[in-house]
Amino acid sequence: MLDILHVKINRHLKLWLYMFQSHSDMMFLQVLVAVFVIADPFGNTPIFLALTEGLDSSTRRKIISKAVFIATATLILFGMMGKALLGLLGISIASFRIAGGILLLITALQMLFGSPKAEPYLDDWEGIAVVPLAIPLLAGPGTITSVMVFMSAAMTIIDRISVLAAIVIAMLGTWAILLNADRLYVILKREGTIYLTKIMGIILSAIGTEMILHGVKGYFYTV
Repeated sequence: MLDILHVKINRHLKLWLYMFQSHSDMMFLQVLVAVFVIADPFGNTPIFLALTEGLDSSTRRKIISKAVFIATATLILFGMMGKALLGLLGISIASFRIAGGILLLITALQMLFGSPKAEPYLDDWEGIAVVPLAIPLLAGPGTITSVMVFMSAAMTIIDRISVLAAIVIAMLGTWAILLNADRLYVILKREGTIYLTKIMGIILSAIGTEMILHGVKGYFYTV
């Protein structure tokens, strides 16, 4: 009798572990894609090259590293504080998901229909790493909102670790691409970067739509 009970308990534990792992894996992939796509390193390559024109490769590397570090720290900070901030403001996760999804859709439409990005010129090269590269190009409202939504939806510690890991990996990928901006632009040219931005816009629109649907479903479930 005890053996049968032990086997049943093991089965249930394995099932729960599998469910948690699957949920964490799915969340990891969603955050990874969302952060990478909104950061849009391919689309930001021409802007980065324009802002750092005339600088040597060593200085460019320093600017990129500083910008990515600040952007990553900003996303992690907002991700960790997101749930407490929503509770303080009395905003439900469902409402925030809907708002976040709408914001992602707007960003996706701008990527798809070619809304031009500002290309500010600054004399302060150290300042460029913070504004506009880190904020708002890499860690803008869309990226911050996405991170807050996913972190608020994280049910377990494993989920939260998955979200944080996805942020770090996505930003490392962004860092690697911007680090090779010169070579990338030579290979892709302007047309290639535009094409990749369009593809990422389609992916982002799907993520935004899914976020809105989950938010609406969650809202009606709590009403």
